[in-house]
Amino acid sequence: MGYVFISYSSKNQEDAYAMNLFLKKQNIKTWMAPMDIPIGSQYIQVINKAIKECSCMILLWSNEAQESQWVSREVERAIHYGKNVIPVQLGEVIINDAFEFYISVNQIIAVKKIEEKSEEMKKVLESVKVYTEYNNKSTNDIFYAGFYKDTAVIGMGGCGCNIVNRNLEKQSYKRKFVAHYNQSALECCKVGAENKKLLYDTTSVDDIFMWMKENVKEQNVLLLCGLGGISSSYISMFAKAAKQLDKKVIVFSFLPFSFEDPKRKDSAKKHFDEIMNDFDNIDYFMYLKNDGVMNLCDRKTSMPEVLVLADYILWNAADRLREVIQKTTIQRFEVQVLKGAGIKHKYKEDQNVISEMIKIVGFVKENSVGIEM
Repeated sequence: MGYVFISYSSKNQEDAYAMNLFLKKQNIKTWMAPMDIPIGSQYIQVINKAIKECSCMILLWSNEAQESQWVSREVERAIHYGKNVIPVQLGEVIINDAFEFYISVNQIIAVKKIEEKSEEMKKVLESVKVYTEYNNKSTNDIFYAGFYKDTAVIGMGGCGCNIVNRNLEKQSYKRKFVAHYNQSALECCKVGAENKKLLYDTTSVDDIFMWMKENVKEQNVLLLCGLGGISSSYISMFAKAAKQLDKKVIVFSFLPFSFEDPKRKDSAKKHFDEIMNDFDNIDYFMYLKNDGVMNLCDRKTSMPEVLVLADYILWNAADRLREVIQKTTIQRFEVQVLKGAGIKHKYKEDQNVISEMIKIVGFVKENSVGIEM
């Protein structure tokens, strides 16, 4: 079990102590300044490390907290590290611009008083447990609760490996792996040697099964790849091997740009159809058309910037998937980028704005009807 970081204004110290005591009585570990800062250490470094390694953050949100530079910095760091922030509202609060940006997409729990038996505190406890407790049962509820905690990311081929390399420091997913058919490209990946799998023409499901059994201990597997390349042909093999190990399998793929080689697009269509119909081995499939990413760019946007933008969309959509699967039995989804969004370069300053620029559309198998989620 991880711990909960409690962020609060010193003017709400009594409430913070009450929250800390409440969580400890529920056998939930906490971290709270200044009591958990070692004597003689540097506050900034210790607090940053505590946020980076926590399971989630409880924000005691008040007018005083909004005026605190420390609280603002702590929440910003939590978002930066991909942590879930649970806002607990103390009294009447007039939200300011900064905190509207920070917590506008979060469910806010308003409490009159931090009391152990109140309905509001039961909601706080339920939210905290989602991020601090999980087991390996193969149910949607557990999958939802442990999505980040117990998910291994495997980047496949050039596209997948590059995504992993660009996002090695993202803390939501604790462990990342790469699989590539190109030895030199695989060596350039910065993950550890034990997290690399070299693919051959003769690579079989049994080979992948043995590698996963030895190295991939997580219950859920998120496969990342671009469709159209050689790596696409290995997706079904990885999914089948993961299923033999009784793992949940999520595939997230990028469809080629319209200006790419026609052969690559034909290959992408072939493998896309295979994945869309492989319900035996693939639990959830999400895909993004690369052309859609271009809708958020202008002529000044470089290709590296386009790829970073695609990363933001990927992680945002993966996060959205946690919510979607709780409400539907649909298993196939397209991540659509809204046209005319006018975002241009704004995503550099405001990554969370991506959430407003995409929508998730689910596809029903029988008639391929798209349903906006």
